[in-house]
Amino acid sequence: MASKAAQARAEEIAGYAERRKENCLTRLINTPEILDELFQETEFEQLSFSIQSRCNYALLLGMVHARFDKDLAAAFKAFDQGAVLGEWYGRILDAIEHEKSAIKIDTSHFFNPLFCALLSGRWRLCQQLAAWSESPACIIKEPHDTGYIVRMLAALIQGKDETLPAILEERAKHVGKPAPAYASYFDLMMKIPSQDSGVFEKELSRIDTEFHARAKSRADSSMGYGYGKVDGALNLDFMALGICKIASKRGIVINFDSDVIPKAVVSLWQQEVGE
Repeated sequence: MASKAAQARAEEIAGYAERRKENCLTRLINTPEILDELFQETEFEQLSFSIQSRCNYALLLGMVHARFDKDLAAAFKAFDQGAVLGEWYGRILDAIEHEKSAIKIDTSHFFNPLFCALLSGRWRLCQQLAAWSESPACIIKEPHDTGYIVRMLAALIQGKDETLPAILEERAKHVGKPAPAYASYFDLMMKIPSQDSGVFEKELSRIDTEFHARAKSRADSSMGYGYGKVDGALNLDFMALGICKIASKRGIVINFDSDVIPKAVVSLWQQEVGE
């Protein structure tokens, strides 16, 4: 029989899960209308920020469906809801070029849309987002790991492995030591070019252990990085999953499977138009 403490914790997590889903759904209401209005007003920087913010809620919603509800169909639907928002970047960049605008889009804004596209299995969209993120109109505005993660993901998706060392060198120059929540993911990405499944899965196992350890932390809750005893029970390791999706496309066989890095997510791909 479960102890009172365990029962209380289960109830706390269940209540938080429902509140998270309600909050995410509320944040995603009227998304097409809001984004279209910003586009018509040529508020491209605000539009880009709104896209990445709404993709964040799509990620959060999908993760709680997958981890807590055990409903992968609902999870993929949520991830896909975020992924399709990434298609706006084609329109944004075309408009900036057409108007010869000096507006610059923050590369880090591609972070959430790109992970939504990866987790929902939209490889062609991933390729498009990777190319768009390298547009002259996109720059890393603030020295933060997310922008450099986008650049590395884009390079790996497009097979530009030769650019990875330069990206890491630039990141080290402008950011310094990676934040603890990101450091291992840079290492995992660098394991892809060698296509050594054993080495990749060994690193993946270490990341899985780290993610679960962060769930025991008393640090402030953090949306997807595993911190916090409540959030940690609702999240997938979405960064590891996204990197695994790229690795699988690059020929790495992934048999690893856990509650936060489920193989069912790694193996799902959509049949897209043109394929």
